Amino acid sequence: MITSKHTLILSVALAGLALLGGCRSHPSGEDSVQPPSRQVAVVAGHHAAKPPMQAKEAISAGDLAGAFAADPDVAAKHFAHRQLEITGDVRSVDADGPGVPVLTLASGGSATDPRMVLGADAWSGVSTLKAGTAVRVLCSSVTFASGRATAGACTLL
Repeated sequence: MITSKHTLILSVALAGLALLGGCRSHPSGEDSVQPPSRQVAVVAGHHAAKPPMQAKEAISAGDLAGAFAADPDVAAKHFAHRQLEITGDVRSVDADGPGVPVLTLASGGSATDPRMVLGADAWSGVSTLKAGTAVRVLCSSVTFASGRATAGACTLL
């Protein structure tokens, strides 16, 4: 026999299920509320820091300088988010403003020779390098300013 107590319990249970299930459809038949997982994915995608690095690409200092001389915008897009293994002969070893070593590699024209900015801990490895020494450098960023490519976050291999 169903009593008013049973009816009350059944009503509360149905109301609870309705609240937990939520109302997913709009009277027009469209979903008015996105599921939480989709909202999180949109937010996570919006705040992503950097795309992951792509595979390593080997290139000579001359080819790197030539790519930027031909079309800086195309070269910047091509080399973005790539690790570059750059080979070339040392033209000079200098220090930049904060005192980190900078290798300039010969590319055929001293005004366009690409520069490799290394970490401050690289001084022991580069202090003995002389002009004309062949080197390999692994870099994770390349920019173009004042007519020359500058590779950053480099490590002498």
